[in-house]
Amino acid sequence: MHSLTQTQNSINIIWFDVAILLVKSYLSRCPAHSPLAMAELSEQFCTEFEKALKDGKNLPPKAALDLCMEVIWKYKHAYKFTGPCEAFLTHPENRSRLMLSARNAHKLAEQIHLSGADYAQLGNALCFEIAIDASKRKLQLEKNSALIKRAGGLLAEINGAERFITVGCGHTAGICKHAEAGGRTSSKILQDPNGYMDVAKLKKTQHSKKC
Repeated sequence: MHSLTQTQNSINIIWFDVAILLVKSYLSRCPAHSPLAMAELSEQFCTEFEKALKDGKNLPPKAALDLCMEVIWKYKHAYKFTGPCEAFLTHPENRSRLMLSARNAHKLAEQIHLSGADYAQLGNALCFEIAIDASKRKLQLEKNSALIKRAGGLLAEINGAERFITVGCGHTAGICKHAEAGGRTSSKILQDPNGYMDVAKLKKTQHSKKC
């Protein structure tokens, strides 16, 4: 029961972080805070989104996030993207600014290898576009560079093809990107004879062949 409670608390913290990021993004773009954004966010959207935020205060974090996302989808301020894992970095404020853990990413790769990938979990794969504003973009890239440096070779280097920063499924995106880049791994299960990620092992089952 204790471990289950810890897991649920961790999930709630993650979804709370995602919800906070949505609010920050909204506040930086809504007409009341940025006149230049009036063409992007209509008055109707702002009214409904603010109501969702208010109603969400009495809900669990994931339910509150879903309520906000319903409004975002309704007004087409989000879209689905299918593309290569090299297109992703991590949002600097994800997981209370811890971003992601390289160690946990490699443990996730072991789980994919042993059990296969659960595509249903990709419904949690949320991200923001990398900022257009030069100063914000610079900060996002610098934070990711620092994360990669701390990882000591266990996360892929920035390659210039990145277009998004993850707030959901970041570990999955990170380890798949690392594997495709031919990175090394600390996992004895996934190492090839030279200590690098054996991508073939990640693709050994039908479920994980597209990692």
